[in-house]
Amino acid sequence: MRDLIVRRYEPEDYGAVHRIHSSQRAMAGTLGVPFSSAQEVREVLAREPDGSFPLVACVGGEIVGQLTLSVYTRARGRGIRGTSG
Repeated sequence: MRDLIVRRYEPEDYGAVHRIHSSQRAMAGTLGVPFSSAQEVREVLAREPDGSFPLVACVGGEIVGQLTLSVYTRARGRGIRGTSG
């Protein structure tokens, strides 16, 4: 069994993240819309707002998942919320 490694997203990961978000399996049963292009993934993940932590999951050096943790500081939205692909 290979280990799962979770690390911070790096700009050169955008192609693998696009591939994940474009798959039918990742989007099935969600209300999410897949990214239309790899460039859009790059731009969205480059706009990392304060309190946002994009991460990727890797197995054997291959990116197999993506998650962004967001910390909301307003009382009404406080907590950690994530989206995964």
